[in-house]
Amino acid sequence: MTRAQVSLIKKMLPCLYILFTLNIIASIGAITWFMMVLLGHNNDLFIYAAIVGTIGVLVLPLSFFCFFTLITNFRSSLKIDHQTDRTEKRKRLT
Repeated sequence: MTRAQVSLIKKMLPCLYILFTLNIIASIGAITWFMMVLLGHNNDLFIYAAIVGTIGVLVLPLSFFCFFTLITNFRSSLKIDHQTDRTEKRKRLT
């Protein structure tokens, strides 16, 4: 790996940690919300679970979109680095 790739990974790590945490919170909220709906309970926990579950259902697609965007950007940077490596090798040969 080149230095640019390593620095890109280091820049991506905080975003990935945030997305991972949001996914866990959203999953717990969504599961709790669906379980409360299935069990038919109507108390304060249901209200909190409904709020967290609704936020979770909204956050999950956004976080997956951000995650795949990060991965796509990383892969495109790898392709660019590979192309620059090829051109540098050609320059050395000539």
